[in-house]
Amino acid sequence: MDIKKETIASLHDKLVNKDVTAEELANDAINKINANEKKLNTFITVNDKAPEAAKKIDEDGIKGPLSGIPIAFKDNIVTNGIKTTAASKILYNFMPVYSATVLEKLEAAGAVDIGKTNLDEFAMGSSTETSYFDTTVNPWDLSRVPGGSSGGSAAAVAAGEVVAALGTDTGVQSDNLLPLMVFLVSNQLMVVFHVGVLSPLLQVWIKSVYFQNALKTQQLFFQQWLVMMIMIQQVLKNQFPIIVQT
Repeated sequence: MDIKKETIASLHDKLVNKDVTAEELANDAINKINANEKKLNTFITVNDKAPEAAKKIDEDGIKGPLSGIPIAFKDNIVTNGIKTTAASKILYNFMPVYSATVLEKLEAAGAVDIGKTNLDEFAMGSSTETSYFDTTVNPWDLSRVPGGSSGGSAAAVAAGEVVAALGTDTGVQSDNLLPLMVFLVSNQLMVVFHVGVLSPLLQVWIKSVYFQNALKTQQLFFQQWLVMMIMIQQVLKNQFPIIVQT
């Protein structure tokens, strides 16, 4: 299945109509991840128990819109029983004993945790080049980076490994640099919503960034980006006054 041509909604319809099973989706995602890892390095940890969890969902029946959908999680979102490293050497083998609220809510909705994606170490970066587990590359151009610090999540969706993945916004990179990388390079829609996430070192409120295929909205975001570029160009040409308060 070409996941790049699918959305959460289209996969949900296929699951409801029994055109595909949640277990098949989980196995397909893992197979794609394993096939791509040597060249893309999008994941730090793959959840080998995902097909088992998906099979149980098949047995219980598809219910909500996220039921049976494989979703990847940035590796600074704690996951009970699955390593959470924050892409750092000091936490290379850290095993949480609880899960972040966002994971609990998505699993309660039937989403399948497919694994943990690469990032800049402790999410401090904007290119996913500072990870202890090596650099993630842009699946559309292997000579480039996917942005960051949630580059593993963006690249996993752009490569068609998963239909959706979560990232985080530690500072402002997801509101500024990363949207441009996601919209213009990875062709993804980024929606930001607030969740409580407990990092390995301290309790913080951060934004969780949700990457999902958004081909239908690509034109809208491109138009917005184009308008912004034109305005910047006009400012640089002194077409608009710049007011500086001292």
